[in-house]
Amino acid sequence: MFNSFVSLYNKFIGYLNILLKWLIILLLFVLTVVVLMQVFFRYVMFASLPWSEEVSRYLQIWLVMIAAAYGFSYGEHIEVKFFKEKLQEKPLLYKVITSLIYILLLLVLYIFVTYSFDFASRVEFQRTPALRISMLWPTLALPVGGFLMILQVLKLLLNVITGRDEYKVAGKDESLTDF
Repeated sequence: MFNSFVSLYNKFIGYLNILLKWLIILLLFVLTVVVLMQVFFRYVMFASLPWSEEVSRYLQIWLVMIAAAYGFSYGEHIEVKFFKEKLQEKPLLYKVITSLIYILLLLVLYIFVTYSFDFASRVEFQRTPALRISMLWPTLALPVGGFLMILQVLKLLLNVITGRDEYKVAGKDESLTDF
């Protein structure tokens, strides 16, 4: 029963990652277009766009948060591989320590999401200088990205618990470079 739930959850995260990958590509494309437009208007037309810096800044915030969540799913964040290699020689110790790390990470991410959502709701009535949109939209990237990271770390934790830790140090199947 639990293994079927983990399989279903892994499938859900797989579909979520496809969506996140395309969202990252879209955000990066729009960011590139906005920056190139600003360069063109500033240096060719000699008339700077007043909104481009603000749009690119907010797109970067969303891009970083979504890409960080996507990276979590593939274990692409900073780690000390020496210790991970040594721990994999002792499977039970590896499972316990890795599970504790993921549980601690879930706790930190929960605190991050809680406080960032509180922050986003506090700045809801402030307006951005150039676009005049609510500051809720740029700051909402923090709790949304944090929630997506929680989903990804939960997948990693479930995989460690059930012995499906597919992103071990040796023989890593997938990478972000396989985009």
